Amino acid sequence: FVFNTFINCETSVNNITFSNNTYGLYAMQLDNASTINNCQANYNTYGMYLASGSGTTIDIKNTNVDANDYIGICAENISLNIRCGSVKNNGTWGIYILNNSILNISSLLNAGYVDVSGNFRAISADNVNSIYLDAGYNYLANDEDYAGNLIIQGTLINHPCYTPLIADNNKWHINDLIEPA
Repeated sequence: FVFNTFINCETSVNNITFSNNTYGLYAMQLDNASTINNCQANYNTYGMYLASGSGTTIDIKNTNVDANDYIGICAENISLNIRCGSVKNNGTWGIYILNNSILNISSLLNAGYVDVSGNFRAISADNVNSIYLDAGYNYLANDEDYAGNLIIQGTLINHPCYTPLIADNNKWHINDLIEPA
């Protein structure tokens, strides 16, 4: 399913299933805040590709992006908020963010509660501004806990060096227990 351009419009995508395509959802030039709600993007080569020239905000709520061949969600120059849903069992990366993007899966910022398990890498970041995980109550572990399988990898360009990325209250390993407060 392809949306080529969202210039000067706020978009809501609701209750749609994207399956068995090269891209489940492919959206470029997202210039205004948009929402993806109660959708499924499963069994595609790539689950969702979202790109903006302006760094707009995209909210993904109650959506499952699972079992895609390579990437669950790819976001380029996007402020991406994900709340309640899953991005799991994708072939390579669950969430791949790049070029000045921000990923928010923290309940402190009205997001989180996301299952990002079973991917080779849960989150990959390539020159992004920040990742917010604290109090996310997310499931980030790879079910197999493969040796050398990093859960999060990449570069944060606006995060001060030697400053920890706070990520309490997330499940990192199969046997971790977390309960929302």
